[in-house]
Parts: sequence; structure tokens; C-alpha cells
Amino acid sequence: MKKWLVTALVALGVTGCSSTHYLSDTERNELYQDYIAEQQLKQRHVAKLLELESWAPLTDDYLLMTADLRRQYLVKVSGTCGNIGDASQIALIRGRIHVLDGLKTRCPILAMYEVSKEQAKDISALGRLNEDSVEEKMLNSAEKPS
Repeated sequence: MKKWLVTALVALGVTGCSSTHYLSDTERNELYQDYIAEQQLKQRHVAKLLELESWAPLTDDYLLMTADLRRQYLVKVSGTCGNIGDASQIALIRGRIHVLDGLKTRCPILAMYEVSKEQAKDISALGRLNEDSVEEKMLNSAEKPS
């Protein structure tokens, strides 16, 4: 696991050495897909209703969330969830992520993987190059009233 992560981070570091560089959603999505395959993450059945504690968007297609007594999940949604990064409130209802403010979007969940705390940190580090901490975003979303 660590060997793969180090290789990925070194590859990312080389691309970012010359200047500040942000990975595209496509590049980050590929990293998350590779991580899922490498770690052999098992897809979890999407519950009709989970008690959502916090979340952090990774791309338009992936987010990390904490729900049901501090369990962490990597969630893949359809790419129609473009405004989730700006949302202050979301809910998980009947296999969909509902953005409760702004455009009030509903995004079907395509896959959900339960991950350990260490795996969640690895995942958040994969797509981050000179970006805000995903852990910080999760803490901030947990503090917002629902």
C-alpha cells in the first residue's frame, strides 16, 4: 500500500515542481479509481438513509463522507453533482446525494466504499497538490447546522 502511494505522490510531485499545478478532475478521478483497484476496496450496499456527519468533495464524481457512528466512505456519484463543492448542506436519501441549498441537485450514488481512517487520509492526499485540506473541509462541514 505505502509503495503505491509513494509512487503516486512522487509522480505528482514531478509534475508540480516547475510551478503551482492543480490536478484536473479527470486526473484525480483516475487516481481514485487506481486506489480503489490497488486497495481492492469492496463496494458497500448503499443504505436508503445514513446519518451523515460530515463530507468533503474531492471532484464532481467523488466525495469522502463520515456517517453512521464515524464510519468513513469514499462515494462515487454521477458527474451531475457539479455544485456539491459549494454546498453547505447535503443529505443521503434513497441512494442519492441531495444538495439542499443552491440548485437543490440530486446525484445518484454509483458506488460506495467503506474506508479506514488511514485510507481516507491517503485518498484525500492523492488529489491534493497546493489545495485546501480535505480533512479541514470535513471538519468545517460537520460544524455547519443541518
